[in-house]
Amino acid sequence: MDNKEFLVQQSHRGAVTKLQLKSDSSAMNWVIDPAYLAETGYHDEDKLFGEFTLRFNEKNYNSIDYLPEIKQGADACQVTFKIGDVRVSNTYKLHARDLQWNIALENMTNRPN
Repeated sequence: MDNKEFLVQQSHRGAVTKLQLKSDSSAMNWVIDPAYLAETGYHDEDKLFGEFTLRFNEKNYNSIDYLPEIKQGADACQVTFKIGDVRVSNTYKLHARDLQWNIALENMTNRPN
């Protein structure tokens, strides 16, 4: 995704791997780049922007263990994980001067979790 202000790149899992302000002469990346992690010997792909740990029903779930569904558009992307009885959606949308990030958690049962 990109517009006049931002360049956003995502991994095959939908994690944000590049967030740059186009006007920044140093081209600083504001998120962790997995290529840098590999270069330095770190294996922390679960820490990328968009990956998460979720706790429900007294159990921890890591997004890195699940394959998301990704819907990509020119200026928006929705990354949805179905984990047990919940659905977690991360939606990224570029506007003229900002990147909007929304997280939705849906309980797909009739039980409180």
